[in-house]
Amino acid sequence: MKALKIYFIQKETKKYLSVFILIIAFLSLIPINVFSQTHKHLFFGIDLDSDWLSLTNQQYLTYWLQDEDTSSKFVIVDCDFIQNNIESKFLNLGFKELLLIFPKGCNQRNVYSLRPELFLARINYSDAVDYTTKSNNDIKKILTLLIDKYDEPELNMIKDKYSVYKWEGFNYQIILTCREDELSTTLIYSKQ
Repeated sequence: MKALKIYFIQKETKKYLSVFILIIAFLSLIPINVFSQTHKHLFFGIDLDSDWLSLTNQQYLTYWLQDEDTSSKFVIVDCDFIQNNIESKFLNLGFKELLLIFPKGCNQRNVYSLRPELFLARINYSDAVDYTTKSNNDIKKILTLLIDKYDEPELNMIKDKYSVYKWEGFNYQIILTCREDELSTTLIYSKQ
């Protein structure tokens, strides 16, 4: 009888041990940075998970004035207030426009918890000659920085008059375009 009890105890121990080993094996497959990531949308120092006031230092009136404007689908503000937070390697790329894009339709009580949906950075060229002489170099610098951080783009389309690059992650999409017809290079970070 005693031998039978020992047999069942050993069998139960092995069962729990094998379940424990399976759990450990499964957890080891999950990257550690999933647990340590504090910002889902931290883009070169710009915390797109922050709220309206933290990113703009502007009151509700600023939001409301743009919210009432029917010519735009978004409320758009510059990044002047958070300029010091943006990584210098990103600022050194030469973007002249840095914009946070918020959804419309938020009331006064909720505007302070409102978060941006998009970040847009743009380089504008004065004319076709300016575009031709500078855009290729600008794209190369931007691509180098994005590839270092986000790996190779999923889409890499280069044509005579434009180029498009796209990165897609679990919770973001980045699109980089360079267009002669718009005389611009534009980067858009979109939260998914």
